[in-house]
Amino acid sequence: MLQIAAVGLICAVLSLAVRSYRPEFSVYISIACGLLLFAMIITQLEDVISYLRRLLDSAGSAGVYFPVLLKVLGIAYITDFSAQVCRDAGENGIASKVEMAGKILIFCAALPVFTSLIRMLEILLNI
Repeated sequence: MLQIAAVGLICAVLSLAVRSYRPEFSVYISIACGLLLFAMIITQLEDVISYLRRLLDSAGSAGVYFPVLLKVLGIAYITDFSAQVCRDAGENGIASKVEMAGKILIFCAALPVFTSLIRMLEILLNI
């Protein structure tokens, strides 16, 4: 955790120092910092995902929704990162559009779950 905080602080100071001379490089530093921080935590994410996969494999049919959950989480994180980079570049309009696209993609990814829930409700109501 300290390493992540240190990288974040160093990148923030570096970005502020560069911004007064070359503002366009400040965005590049922000992107590089985000990618570096993601690379630092990816191993921890792999451990969590493998644990959840083992847990859901033992759950039987409930494990069917796990890939959808991972896809939705991935879309949400990538969308948020992209929108923050757009905001750092001063493009708030583009950031809003990226967020809207992410919401639509999350809805599309979760649609099979909604469909199966509706089918289950139909079965229960017909009994």
